[in-house]
Parts: sequence; structure tokens; C-alpha cells
Amino acid sequence: MTEQYSQSVEDFTGSLDILKTCVADVATDRSMAETHYHTGVACVYASRYDDGVDQFRAAISILEAKDAALKVTVAAAEGQDETDEVTAARSEMNDIAELIPEIRLKVRRPVCL
Repeated sequence: MTEQYSQSVEDFTGSLDILKTCVADVATDRSMAETHYHTGVACVYASRYDDGVDQFRAAISILEAKDAALKVTVAAAEGQDETDEVTAARSEMNDIAELIPEIRLKVRRPVCL
């Protein structure tokens, strides 16, 4: 590891800019959330704690929006046979339910990654 954290922050920020032009829905795209998360980690290692917290919050916001969209998918299928899409939505909802609290811990204490 070369410990060039400031460069990592810039690289991840560039990745976010590229993703914004490529993904269908920036507000709910998991790759956007993941990139915000990794940008936050790089910010913390670069001692840019406030920026890191902002990135973690952006990741949480996207994950919450994705969760809400998945809940709509599941609710629309209520009372019907469960399709692969609904099964996948439920699985992703479970993943998100585990991820959000972990990221929230980093918002509270970003130095302790």
C-alpha cells in the first residue's frame, strides 16, 4: 500500500462522475452507493473526516432509496406467486438492512474503520 489516500479520494471522485453518466438511476444504484462508501473510506484515511462522513451519508441515502424501491416491487407482488424478481428484491433488501447500520457506525465514528 502506498498510502496515497488523497489520490485515492480523487480517483474515487472521478469514478463517481463517470458513474453518474452511466447508470440508469443515480438515486438508487448500488454501484453509486458502493463508490460513495469507498470514497468515504479514502477520505477518512486522508484525514478528511467531514468529507468522509458526507460520502458515507450519500451511500446511506442511496441504499435507503434502493430499499424503498425494492419494497414497492415486493408490495406490488403481494398475494401472487413469488417470482425470481421478488425473491431477488427480498434478498437485496436483507443485504441493505445489514449494510446501512454498518455504514451509520462509520458516520458516528469515522476514525474507527
